[in-house]
Amino acid sequence: MRYIALASAFLSASSFLSAADPALLNLVMPDAQVVARVNVAKAKTSIFGQFLLRQMPDDGDFAKFINASGFDPRRDLQEVLMASTAGPHNGLVAARGSFDAAKISALVAADGKHTMTTYNGAQLLVATDTQSNQSIAFFDGNFAVAGDLALVKAAIDRRKSNNPVNPQLASKVAMYGAADAWTVSLVPLAGLSKGHGAGALNGMLQGDLLKNVAETSGSLTFDSLVHVTGEVVANSDKDATALGDVVKFLASMIQTDGGEAGAPVATLVKNLNVSTDGKILKLALAIPEAQLESLIQSSEKPNHKQRSVEKI
Repeated sequence: MRYIALASAFLSASSFLSAADPALLNLVMPDAQVVARVNVAKAKTSIFGQFLLRQMPDDGDFAKFINASGFDPRRDLQEVLMASTAGPHNGLVAARGSFDAAKISALVAADGKHTMTTYNGAQLLVATDTQSNQSIAFFDGNFAVAGDLALVKAAIDRRKSNNPVNPQLASKVAMYGAADAWTVSLVPLAGLSKGHGAGALNGMLQGDLLKNVAETSGSLTFDSLVHVTGEVVANSDKDATALGDVVKFLASMIQTDGGEAGAPVATLVKNLNVSTDGKILKLALAIPEAQLESLIQSSEKPNHKQRSVEKI
């Protein structure tokens, strides 16, 4: 199960085609409400993308996985597309890259917890634990899909037909064609918590203000300036203004925080642009690439005070 989890982790309209590989997009379920994409090939050519690659763990287990499977995500992964209908167990992860299907399948099946078979021309691995019902498939030389078995089989079948894209989803995604990563959700924020139990996140999503959020989207573009954008569609102009006021208030609180850890973040927040256009709240932030690297590196440094206490 460990190997299939590792593999799955590397896999999470015409205007739409410029934003994702059309063959990859064709695998997405027609009723998808949430879609996210990472253009790995483009991102890893940027300075910040290369920095992120260097942060990936290079421990013994990871090296063994690469040697045994022949798959190195830093080299072989090109694009990842994640989709969901927003219901429980309805997530699908599709990836384009270079996969040695026979080698990876044999490696995963060797743990005795997965069966290896074929389905409609695809190499299919299915977990023997019927409760998890997870599977991963490889087909057509450079595609992989992971998720619930029924969703994976449906994706395999769709690859040979023209799969229509939700026009509303397509128009939203068209805005992010040049981004290195983007996410689009047509599901109200409060609806995302349904079927996922209780907890802090569930409680936050059920807050009165966030109940007024109908759609969300955002993107990341890696350059000398790392551009972060967000768009929230509220139920009304008034709700959008209220949400904007909350974001501005939180940004102001961060900027006035005198704590040492908050200082770098406060500097970044100063560049946050918050605006509304009717019932749409727009967020934009441009972060110097070197500054973002420094912030990430500083957050990974051990807390010397905490380390001293632990020694005592």
